[in-house]
Amino acid sequence: MTPPGAVRVVLLDIEGTTTPIAFVHERLFGYARSHLPAYVTTHWNDQPVRDVIHQLNNEGVREGRRAITDPDSLLSVVRDLMDQDRKSSGLKTLQGLIWEDGYQAGDLRGEVWDDVPVALRRWRNEGREIAIYSSGSELAQRRLFESTAAGDLTPLITAFFDTRVGAKIEADS
Repeated sequence: MTPPGAVRVVLLDIEGTTTPIAFVHERLFGYARSHLPAYVTTHWNDQPVRDVIHQLNNEGVREGRRAITDPDSLLSVVRDLMDQDRKSSGLKTLQGLIWEDGYQAGDLRGEVWDDVPVALRRWRNEGREIAIYSSGSELAQRRLFESTAAGDLTPLITAFFDTRVGAKIEADS
């Protein structure tokens, strides 16, 4: 039990905190970009992609973008969002779906700093809860921590938060 007044929850980001920035920017983002066309073509009619299109169209209405109506318009919008490093929930969901395929295929494996598993175990043993808050989708966060060289770290993590709770720069989030 954590003593009164002590830290009860440790809230962590991923990029640069638990995971090298290069892994996120080069490996994960590069993988999503290179696999995007094939993923969209293969999964165009699947419900998760339809949900992403709905999200992106709702975001686009606020931003004055034209509606996504076909695979080419989806690819164009997503590439633009990636080029601008936007924290769009629709984009992050789609990237997470692409990474999910990569993790399942064995093309991707989560990377964390060597001291992260040690710290997570220590905090849990001290009675602290651990949460992740990242702009990457909850699915993407889970897959990263499930597939590390240190094994599945998700049992040590109490909660995962993504852009669905709001942007990290918003106080209400």
